[in-house]
Amino acid sequence: MAGFGKRHLLCFCASFVAVALIYSLCGTALAFIAAFVLFTGAFAFLLCFTGNRATAAAVIIAAVLSLLWQTAYYEIASVPESLFNKRATVDAEITSYSEQTESGMTYVTAEVIYEGKRLAAALYTSGDTPLLSPGDIITAELSFSKLENDEFFAEETYYKSRYIDVIAFADEIEILESSGGFRWRYIPIRVAKAFKDKMDAIYPDKVSGFLKSLILGDRSGLSDDFNGALKTTGMSHVVSVSGMHIAFLVGFIVFFSKNKYFKLCSIPLILLFALIVGAPQSALRAVIMQTLLVLASVSKREYDKLTSVAFSAFVLVAINPYCITDIAFVLSFSATLGIILLYERLLAALLVLTVKTKSIFRKFSVGAMSVISVSVSASLFTSPISAYSFGYISLIAPIVNVILNTFISCAFVLGFINTAVGFISLPLAKGVAVLSNAISEFIMFAINIMSKLPFSVVSAHNPLVLVLICFICFVLAYAIIAGRERVRIWYTALVLMLAVSAVFIGAYLQPVPVTAEGIRFDVLDVGQGQCVIASAGDQCVVIDCGGSKDAGNIAISHLLDNGIKDIDAVVLTHAHADHANGVRYLTETIPTSAVYMPATDKENATFIHLVNNADEACDMIFVEKDTELELGEIKIKLLTLPQGSDENENGITVIVCDDEYETLITGDIASGYEKLILERLPDCESYIVGHHGSKSSSSQALLNRALPELCVISVGEGNSYGHPSDEALDRIENIGANVSRTDVEGTVTFFSRKQEDAA
Repeated sequence: MAGFGKRHLLCFCASFVAVALIYSLCGTALAFIAAFVLFTGAFAFLLCFTGNRATAAAVIIAAVLSLLWQTAYYEIASVPESLFNKRATVDAEITSYSEQTESGMTYVTAEVIYEGKRLAAALYTSGDTPLLSPGDIITAELSFSKLENDEFFAEETYYKSRYIDVIAFADEIEILESSGGFRWRYIPIRVAKAFKDKMDAIYPDKVSGFLKSLILGDRSGLSDDFNGALKTTGMSHVVSVSGMHIAFLVGFIVFFSKNKYFKLCSIPLILLFALIVGAPQSALRAVIMQTLLVLASVSKREYDKLTSVAFSAFVLVAINPYCITDIAFVLSFSATLGIILLYERLLAALLVLTVKTKSIFRKFSVGAMSVISVSVSASLFTSPISAYSFGYISLIAPIVNVILNTFISCAFVLGFINTAVGFISLPLAKGVAVLSNAISEFIMFAINIMSKLPFSVVSAHNPLVLVLICFICFVLAYAIIAGRERVRIWYTALVLMLAVSAVFIGAYLQPVPVTAEGIRFDVLDVGQGQCVIASAGDQCVVIDCGGSKDAGNIAISHLLDNGIKDIDAVVLTHAHADHANGVRYLTETIPTSAVYMPATDKENATFIHLVNNADEACDMIFVEKDTELELGEIKIKLLTLPQGSDENENGITVIVCDDEYETLITGDIASGYEKLILERLPDCESYIVGHHGSKSSSSQALLNRALPELCVISVGEGNSYGHPSDEALDRIENIGANVSRTDVEGTVTFFSRKQEDAA
């Protein structure tokens, strides 16, 4: 692989991937023109200025092959349009184990045959669904949802890059044939299930959920709050199987033997591990690179890191072109490139600081410098991408990585060994699990604590902040690559200090935009859920924060974009996930004065968890009787209900007032409970439609009493519940109200006073 030949492979792979990226971003015709101009220019440059015809030929051949393959693949992977216009009764083969979602639905993957085409479906059912296993043959009447990308969630990219063609919904499922017999394709899935079950048997629920995410990449056992803490501390990669996990396994295997045949045994083992964890792009990238490294070591040939990463990208894009724009793919390869280009230089520079360190501390300091170098090298390449994609950047990620890296390695190895021991003797596994249990508890405790540190996260929603973050990363990367001889350290440090100061000024002193007087209402597009923000002047109230999208992050982004840096009150109508699953992350990220919850459901696990983990500065208040709040121009009435039989009934109704303008928010209460608040309702100018437009809410009696002029429905596109229902829409039409919907319009904004009325 040494010398000139490796440049051919590097250029070929890089050209193939670059054309795939252009194609996916630009579309067919524009991609062809752009690729033609780009690679004709590259060919001319290589031919005229370097005379390197072989490399130029590799670039052009790769470009042509990539264009042809993208065109063919996207045609092959297309889904018939007729599938989305009807409900169809079809047979399907289940390809995963069924699991419950937070919204109470059952999720499973399946292969569906439609018009002779085999489609992989993400199947959701809302009825009583039997436990499903890989290989089960089912029949069901399905409705299908088309995959589309939007500003908050690249749905098509996410599912297609994971080999899912369509989302399907069913009310009920009938099993025609239960799985039986031996099927090679389902071995990794069954092994993963066995490992998860064994972890559940060995560890407490909280630790089991963490170890399943750490070892197998299964995040279903993690709470929304802990997921938020992982994002804040920049530790999400720990629970997403990546190169770190593959490196752990290879290092553990090679540690016991330097024999080349033993090294070769690691290749099928890490491939099996990648398949067991679901074959995510980051894991497959690491498997390919580690395989090349082992083969180079065994054959005593040179291992070129850049060629290795380019080849792994080529293989993954050739298998599935959709992965090229998946954020997980982009971050994985960006981090890897950062480490390849910067790690050794940065480590060499930092090790100068340890020369005079006493020998007793030198080994520790060298290890710490190595972890810092890896974290900083990866962060310099990924931070601009994360800031642009997610709207924030973690400032404490390198510190957290240094503190927890050793503990995470120990938890991974010990958790893996303990689980394996559990298949031999469960009592023995429980006995030796004490150490891994303690380490896991410490890791989770440390991540939660450090996520609450001041300035742990900087918002990048301000374009100036985003530009400055990119500038800082560029300057640091250049300084590391150029080296001490070519960089004036003090000048560079001064420039970086000024840039960092500007980042904080832009992020935390962003002026509040000027709006009309009165209250501004924003009904956020959180998918199937609800989050309403009422703001006026320096006051802000959030009513509910939950949904099928990342409601907490969406709310935070919206608030920071509008210069809102603290919340006066959060009001939760009830405890269901689609109204409350983003509250913890929201209140931990943005200072909140108080959270109001219905007292009729104070024993709910969601509320208990929220109260137990609340910041000391945030008052947690259970509303036991009708209550009025006055926050500047915003006046709020909280109407209580008697104890109900479910969480929808154990709620509170909210009326937000501005003089004679009232907005009614009923949560998910049904028509039977709506009758209990009719006498307490004023005429309302606007109404956030109850239960997302369910036929069981928004009764004609309620609508006739409130008589809103505007009805806003917070609902997810293509949801399986059929919301909003025709019955609810007909009742709204009867009172002549205007209707706005988040699934059609995105976030809906309206004001209590029109611009021309503002004095």
